[in-house]
Amino acid sequence: MKSDGRTDVSFAGSTVRFEHHGPRAARIVRFLWRDVPRRRPQPSVFTCRLVDDQPEGVLRLHVGGDPGYEGPSEAVAAARLLDAGMYHLADRSRGGLVLHAAGVANSDGAVLLPGTSGCGKTTLTAWLVSHGWRYLTDELVFVASGSSVAQGLARPLNLKAPAAEALRRSIGLDARDGNALATPSGVLLRYSALSTERPAGPTRIGRLVFPHYAPRARYALTPLSPARAGIRLMGCLINARNLEGHGFSEATRLVRQVPAYELRYGSFSQLEGWRG
Repeated sequence: MKSDGRTDVSFAGSTVRFEHHGPRAARIVRFLWRDVPRRRPQPSVFTCRLVDDQPEGVLRLHVGGDPGYEGPSEAVAAARLLDAGMYHLADRSRGGLVLHAAGVANSDGAVLLPGTSGCGKTTLTAWLVSHGWRYLTDELVFVASGSSVAQGLARPLNLKAPAAEALRRSIGLDARDGNALATPSGVLLRYSALSTERPAGPTRIGRLVFPHYAPRARYALTPLSPARAGIRLMGCLINARNLEGHGFSEATRLVRQVPAYELRYGSFSQLEGWRG
C-alpha cells in the first residue's frame, strides 16, 4: 500500500472512505481493513482521514470534518479509526438489518452470535475460528431485507485484555508480528493469527445463538421461541431508525425462519466438538 492513498470500505449499502497520508497511517489502514473484500462503492460516502506528521511524530485523525485524535500512539489512532468506521458504516445503512453480532460459518451455514458488549461474543468467535470455523465478523452482521443470508464485516477481532489472556491459556494464542496490535484496552487481532482459512463471504444463516459466558456456569444450549428470540434480536439491531417500522417486521421474519438458542457456558472445554 502506498503511503498516500485511500481505501473504500463498503458494507450494508454504505461506504466509508479511509484516506491515509504517511507510512504509519498507511500501515494502520491496511491492518484494519485489508481482510474486508473490496466492493464497488455505494453512493453514501463518509470520509475519515489519518495523517502521519513525521517530523513531529504525531498522528492526526479527522472524522468527517471533526478532529478524532491527535497524538503519537498508533494503537490509540487505530482504535479510534476503527470505532469511527464501524459507527458510520452502520449509521448510514439501509436495505436490511445491521446487527450487533459476531458470526462464524461452516458447511452447515452461518451461526450468528448476537449480543451487546460484554456477553463474550468476540472471545467465543476467536475460540471457534481457532477450532476450524470460518470467520465472518466479531461485531457487525448485515442481513438484507427478505434474505436469510449473513454478510459479516471482517475487521480484526477486538479482544479485551482478559479475553486475550484466556485465549493464550486455552489455545496457545500466538499474536505474531503483523497479526496483532495492542490497544489501550486489549488487542486487535487479525483472523490469520487463529486460522489459515480466509473469512467467509455471504453465507446462509443456519442458527442464531445468543451467548452468555459466566465463570463456572454449566453448559446449556436452550431453544428460544420466535417471540423471545425476536425481542433479543431487536435489542441488537443497530440501524432501526433507518428502517420501515424500525425493522420489527424484518427481525420477526428472520426469527421465524431461523432457529434460535441461548448458549450458557463457563469454560472453553465445554465447547469441544460444538456444532452450534
